[in-house]
Amino acid sequence: MTFALRARLGAWQERWIEKNPSFYRQVVLVGLPVAFQQAINIGVNLMDTVMVGALGENALSASSLANQYYYLYYILCLGISGGACVLSAQYCGAGNKAMVRQVWRLSMYIAGGSAILFAVVTGTLPHAIMGVYTTQPEMIELGSQYLRVTAWIFFFHGTSLIMVNLLRTVGVLYLGLIVSSLSFFTNIFFNYVFIFGKFGAPRLGIAGAAVGTLISRGLEFAITFGYLLGVQKYIAFRPKDFAGKLDPAMMRSFLTTGMPPIISDGMYTVGDNILSVILGHMGAAVVSGQAITLATMRFCTAFLMGLSNASSVMIGQAVGRGEQAAVQRQSRTFFLLSVVGGLAGGVLIELASPFVVGLYDLSPEAMDATMQMMHAMSLLMVFQAAQSVMSKGVLRGGGDTRFLMAADLIFMWGLNIPLGYLAGLHWGWAPFWVFICLKLDTICKTFLCLWRMVCSHWIRDVNQTI
Repeated sequence: MTFALRARLGAWQERWIEKNPSFYRQVVLVGLPVAFQQAINIGVNLMDTVMVGALGENALSASSLANQYYYLYYILCLGISGGACVLSAQYCGAGNKAMVRQVWRLSMYIAGGSAILFAVVTGTLPHAIMGVYTTQPEMIELGSQYLRVTAWIFFFHGTSLIMVNLLRTVGVLYLGLIVSSLSFFTNIFFNYVFIFGKFGAPRLGIAGAAVGTLISRGLEFAITFGYLLGVQKYIAFRPKDFAGKLDPAMMRSFLTTGMPPIISDGMYTVGDNILSVILGHMGAAVVSGQAITLATMRFCTAFLMGLSNASSVMIGQAVGRGEQAAVQRQSRTFFLLSVVGGLAGGVLIELASPFVVGLYDLSPEAMDATMQMMHAMSLLMVFQAAQSVMSKGVLRGGGDTRFLMAADLIFMWGLNIPLGYLAGLHWGWAPFWVFICLKLDTICKTFLCLWRMVCSHWIRDVNQTI
């Protein structure tokens, strides 16, 4: 190797690879609990699909479509926590605890209000909601049974989910893992009891899965807010902090930096639900295949969720401390880690797909559709990983939320939806190619986010607005 080449390689490593061991220790400390928590949450969903799948293909498809609707609220909560966590992490990095409490209060207002709205709509219009996703009467009726119980879950799940994520920005790293672990066993036990009518309980079928989820989410809520109000000392958030005047400077920061993730994730999830509508009109076999594929993908790539969360928290805190050089170098390292993780995840999905499909009692048509989607997902995984870590982690943690909102909306509504509609309902393409069309935004956003990161115009310090 020539001297010039060695010098060039050394310069590249200096810009792209963080050499401080404490950085990687922090990635593990922040990311590993999230990864395990995500694996547990997906394990719960996977067990739900396996148990409900025992009731038949229509029940599996109906619960999948009903959960797509619930996923709307779930992603909205991730958007709320995503925007709030940017502010919370940066204020925490600057040592401004009063502003952290302000952010948490506003987040609970938004979460509680949206939960009440979703609960009212879900409880009063379950058949209309299911009618959007499918025209098959049996699936509409089964899904409506599920949604009637789901209406009671929104408040417990949304507020506890957001608060666990906010607590992580101030160093409470393992609460989410503990809560999810207890929820996992609680959910499986009560699913078994109420789906199949065990230990003298009524046999509720598909609605029993929702009852099990309701009980487990109630437990999550009790533990999370018990810890927040009775144990957590650093921020000293108390019941009186739920009320009071909101700081104008924090509100300005939230509107400019925290609101775009809510709009972005909300509208993106509406688009994602439209994609589910497209698949729902392709038949129960395709819907079942999508449900199994997405559950497998999320389980096999749980560590990427941890990496994304770690990057958001760590980048946000570094921006709050004013460490610009470290922010640039660490952001590039996170990108490289996401590519490696995506490649590993794709291989894992490809190897696991025959075993996973074998867990279900599927028709030959549904089995073929599922395997096609599994193959498509394994090919797309590196792009899924890179754009997720960059958009939901690095760039969002740096405060570049308005740019990300524009990218999400343009690619979902301008590319995925029209192309997926044509491929699935007009051109009659195979599930493999339809799934590729529905995920094309992951490829585009990977290159766009990489360009944005290298251009270095994405760092927005919210403390400068105070």
